Amino acid sequence: MRTFTTFHFSLLTAMMVLCCINHTMAQDKSASFVVGSTKAVRLFGANCVPDGCILSAAFAPKIATERLAAVTVTNSGTQDLSVTPHFVPTNGAAIGVDGSGVLAPLETLQLKPGETRSLKLSITDEGLWAGTYIGELMLTAPNATRVTLPLEIHVRTSVVWAILAALCGIILGRLSQLVYDPRMVARVRLYDWLYELEEAIETITDQNVKAKLRKTLDVLRQKLVSRNADADALASQVAALASEIQQALQTTAAATGAAASVPNVRTNRPEIALRWLAGVTPLPIDTVYARLMPALVLITLAALTIVFVLQQYGGSGTAETFGAGGLADYASLFLAGVASEAIASGLRAVKFTAS
Repeated sequence: MRTFTTFHFSLLTAMMVLCCINHTMAQDKSASFVVGSTKAVRLFGANCVPDGCILSAAFAPKIATERLAAVTVTNSGTQDLSVTPHFVPTNGAAIGVDGSGVLAPLETLQLKPGETRSLKLSITDEGLWAGTYIGELMLTAPNATRVTLPLEIHVRTSVVWAILAALCGIILGRLSQLVYDPRMVARVRLYDWLYELEEAIETITDQNVKAKLRKTLDVLRQKLVSRNADADALASQVAALASEIQQALQTTAAATGAAASVPNVRTNRPEIALRWLAGVTPLPIDTVYARLMPALVLITLAALTIVFVLQQYGGSGTAETFGAGGLADYASLFLAGVASEAIASGLRAVKFTAS
């Protein structure tokens, strides 16, 4: 009798435990929710601190139309549900801002059975660097299976900086046209020639001749800087002045027994270097032949090689598996190398002309 009672008591206890488990599972199953779509959510925005996104949105409408998104959540269970959203960063850019600075604060949804509400997603406009922020939108609720949605946030800089860059390029291009106008270049070269002749005049010992030559040089300089100066007409006059200075130097040399030559008394090397770079003062021909031309060719070829390798080997897409394509991968680099001379020749042929 004791054994029978103990058996029934154990069976009754097992049945009660089983009923509790079933009841709990039924409660758990009653807490559930579904989202309208499990596709990746993509948001587009900009760091609009300078312009408040008004100007940026005019050039990139996505900033205004796709900076917001909504995810519909439906309580498919039989009890009230509190759905809490979280953004979980999964790439370096998003982790760098700890995920919290990418999206505006997310609202916890309180849903009754069968109720559907929209979860609003919006980008934080301030403090984000341009880039792609990747993560997951995780939706959790008590006693319900969590749901995750891929989330991508694309941020660009304010259009103000793009406009400034374009304007700087336009202004620089216009200034280059004005500075490198053939007529302006001819006048500048004559001006540089007068500068050299002025230095030579200072070495003449005869004060009368020196004063006469200086007066002629000042007159030529005034003509050269005038608005309607004709460089071609003044070139012959500057050449005549150079001949007079050479004769005066020869007279001085005959009196002293030294060789006559126009001395190079410039000592301001940074100024000379800047004039060389501007193309005003001619470079010494021996330096160009022996040093500059070989060095420039090597530097150009080295730079092109680095660019080609970075594009074909260090880039993205097919570059991430470089070599897997067999000879085709190496052929593209080979053809790029063959074309390097054409590219270098094109760069050397670039010239500014008057508009």
